[in-house]
Amino acid sequence: MSKKAGQTGGRSTGRTILVVEDDPDVRYVTDWMLRKLGYETLQAGDGPAALDLLKRHQAIDLMFSDVVMPKGMSGMQLAAAALQFRPGLKVLLTTGYSDVALDAPDMIEDGIRTITKPYTADDLKQALAAIFED
Repeated sequence: MSKKAGQTGGRSTGRTILVVEDDPDVRYVTDWMLRKLGYETLQAGDGPAALDLLKRHQAIDLMFSDVVMPKGMSGMQLAAAALQFRPGLKVLLTTGYSDVALDAPDMIEDGIRTITKPYTADDLKQALAAIFED
């Protein structure tokens, strides 16, 4: 499902973010926040659907994924698979579980950044600004 940034009155950044989240309510709110920040978005409810979208839509600038997801593919596994055929894809991972280590040095080296749930629109704005400045 694709949304245009202009639908919410936000000024377009010209960038597209793939939101990967298994909880439909969290996915909807995250999508809404990103559109308010001026991003175009695509949504997927699990890793396999996200990989399909990444293969079909070359204009995706960043994948924003939950870490813990169904269908046997975590956000970290999804990121690794996505980077195999889309080297250089920017990735932002998130989780609300404190026992999931998100700041492993090898992830940062691969260009994978993290943000902890719950996050606000301002938290997202800052994280995305840092990612796109790199």
